[in-house]
Amino acid sequence: MTSRTKRGIAAAAGILLLGIAVFSSVESIRALSLEKDFARAHVCPTLAPNSPDCARVTVATVAQTYDVGGRVPAHAMTFAPGAGTARVELGNDSTLLEDAFPGETVDLVWWRGSVVEVEAAGLSVPTEDTPSMDSTQNLGFTLGALAGAMWCLMGAFLRANRPWSPRGTVARLGGALGGGVLLVSGYVLLNAPVSSASVMEVVGALLAVVGLLCVRAAKSMEQRVRTAESAINGGKRRRR
Repeated sequence: MTSRTKRGIAAAAGILLLGIAVFSSVESIRALSLEKDFARAHVCPTLAPNSPDCARVTVATVAQTYDVGGRVPAHAMTFAPGAGTARVELGNDSTLLEDAFPGETVDLVWWRGSVVEVEAAGLSVPTEDTPSMDSTQNLGFTLGALAGAMWCLMGAFLRANRPWSPRGTVARLGGALGGGVLLVSGYVLLNAPVSSASVMEVVGALLAVVGLLCVRAAKSMEQRVRTAESAINGGKRRRR
């Protein structure tokens, strides 16, 4: 495999990973907005019980409980016909199933057309439709894809050009990427929902560290560029 082919593969992989990182960051921002809306949701007022942005509570009778197959075991419930008819998945939390037998009544918390919580016997269990931690998972995926994209693109760049030609390009590229990561981390820290603020702060701090490392690496590379240029120019003068 020639150097040009390797450079092309690295550049293509970097562009692909960069696209994935952009898509994942957009999804993360969307999920973060959804989590914030859910954290702010209040109980629907009596005069507007069907408002989509408030939490509506209905009473339902359990019709059936069963396990859902898959790689990770999960539990589900169906409810008798009526105002609270629904089928919900509770993930792998089986606490509620010990008290909610068929025929028992439970409270269903609805938000934006989906059941987000099931309450019974003083217990409240979130369902699979509850907005929770999706933005954190997407941010972790974004960070990994961004790191991979930076690695591939920098590798392709260094194969195409010696570090000292053209001067300063590496520093500007690293600084721009680092600044972008810092902006993302700032957005996360400023908009973290209360329910997962500590997790968001950790993720934001990691992003900030990556950004600072990029800037530091760029400055180090710029210094190497200047040192290499000085050595080359000094060698030329001695030969003269």
